[in-house]
Amino acid sequence: MRWDLVVGMLGLIAVPLQVYAQSALSHTSGNVAVAVTDFGSLAAVRESTIAPNFRFPKSKGRYYLYERSEIWVGDQKGNVANTWTWDSVEEQWLLDEWRPTTEGRVDGRTDRGGRQTITAQYAPSGVADFPLNLSINQTSFSWRGSDAPGTEEFVIIKLTVVNGGNTSHNGIYIALMADWDVDSPAVEQDEPSLDRVEWDEEHRTLFAYDADASDSINPVHVGLALLDGQLSAHRIVPFDVGNFTDSLRSRYMSDKSFRQETGEAMQPQDYVSILAAGPYNLEAQGSFSVTFALLVGEELSVLRENIGVAKRMSFAPRRLDADSQGASIELMWERSINSSVAGYVVFRSRTNTNQFDRLNEAPLNVPNFTDSQVAFGSEYTYFVRPVDAEGQPLPFDSREVTITPSLAPAPPDEVTAVFAENNVVVSWKKSAEPGVRYAIHRNHTGREPWTRIKILPADSTSYVDADVYSGLPYFYSVTAINSSGIQSKFSMSAGVEVPGDESQQSNSDLANVIVVPNPYRMEANGGPIEFRNLTRYATIRIFSSAGDLIKKIEHHDKASTQKWDGRTMDGELLAGGVYIYHVESPRESGRGSTTVTGTFAVIR
Repeated sequence: MRWDLVVGMLGLIAVPLQVYAQSALSHTSGNVAVAVTDFGSLAAVRESTIAPNFRFPKSKGRYYLYERSEIWVGDQKGNVANTWTWDSVEEQWLLDEWRPTTEGRVDGRTDRGGRQTITAQYAPSGVADFPLNLSINQTSFSWRGSDAPGTEEFVIIKLTVVNGGNTSHNGIYIALMADWDVDSPAVEQDEPSLDRVEWDEEHRTLFAYDADASDSINPVHVGLALLDGQLSAHRIVPFDVGNFTDSLRSRYMSDKSFRQETGEAMQPQDYVSILAAGPYNLEAQGSFSVTFALLVGEELSVLRENIGVAKRMSFAPRRLDADSQGASIELMWERSINSSVAGYVVFRSRTNTNQFDRLNEAPLNVPNFTDSQVAFGSEYTYFVRPVDAEGQPLPFDSREVTITPSLAPAPPDEVTAVFAENNVVVSWKKSAEPGVRYAIHRNHTGREPWTRIKILPADSTSYVDADVYSGLPYFYSVTAINSSGIQSKFSMSAGVEVPGDESQQSNSDLANVIVVPNPYRMEANGGPIEFRNLTRYATIRIFSSAGDLIKKIEHHDKASTQKWDGRTMDGELLAGGVYIYHVESPRESGRGSTTVTGTFAVIR
């Protein structure tokens, strides 16, 4: 990437980015940091400017993906939607067709299995002469290595092209253009990076590496892989503004006979990698999906290992769990990422056998299955295999899970919760099954998830909860646990409102406490959460929706505002969800206190 072009681009697009890319988020689950934008660019957005992306290692490494990287969709007639266009008159890069849709704000979440998912949507809106009524739903995935070993060095990108019009389109292509720079940064040398790019047919990957023998060669290899989709073309193109007109983009994607570059015979210089899928026919209101990956490895062999792991992560059903439900076993798993997976087949083996039998003849189109043909005390092992649209198996089985079914006890009846003498007394009817223990669960909503707070021995019929705060609602559910450790379903919940201080309703000191902003968007470099209109002395407690205390803040200041960085007592950033705050302030008389309770939401 020539730095003089980058400088001109940054100056030009700083203002448009404030309009078009206010909601960029970053993948930080693994060992690469990858920003996601909402207008088809694979470059990062930092401080309203376009910047390099794909940092490895994520904490203190280099950026390897540079500013012209983007996503293309179009046909072989020269109609192509993309992010940037070169203005040869002004000699500047301009924003081209892609714009975020109204519903397309970048959004992200991390599930309990450590998978981080970021979504965005964009379309060629506002372009009068663009004849294709298409949009892209982009979903990208990364994982924490502790939850999914071997996944730290790639991000998977699934792109779904949607035809929003009433006209069918034949011969639609989609491509990623990656401007990898592995050689020492051109910004420090004011000259192009000296890289090579090669095509790996077996892994359907274009990989780039440092070819500058004049300095310390960087052993890192980076790659752009097509994990799932109909391969159309792979290109190795020198970076030059003249190589990125819409007519050339169209030929790069669709014309297999077009040979502008010679690949391995070319001398080391600054190349871009272009990987295209197609052609696809799009019916009116129809769609198709293609899955790519951006990957890195300390050397080529590691990169290829990472490609294999990325492909497995995109095809295989994940997080297979089994639960014994009386006379049956419930299986649940996470759907495969790739759209080529059209269904699932469940296999089972019994104790001391190595033979797995298929349980369902017709493939399942849901991520769950009930096995009712089981015997108590027998051990069973299961796995799930994905199949394509023709029912043919795909070689990416889920992990195996083993379970021994045992009859679960019935949940306790007649659960009640009563406030008495500053405590909550929870009572229930004793189970008819002998020897069961009881688990007490609590939260502030009366709905799952519940937080277990105590396990009581057999013959117990009540529990006194002394760890409650005034002015808060509390809900309780009780489960029974038999001698095999099998727990019943949750009982019907019982709720109680813990009264506030007697002067709370008439006291105005805390009456105007608010949380700003609400909802709070957890973003990199985001501002603090503020509690406003506080008294000089106040204690702020923040609870999760399950009732867990996650932060306690002591406010001792004449100022009426308390700022908080959104980190828990363990130093972790808040996850998305609804949180409860409880503010307590001593009364001016020095006797007793006043309280106020409210909620705020966090969006990631």
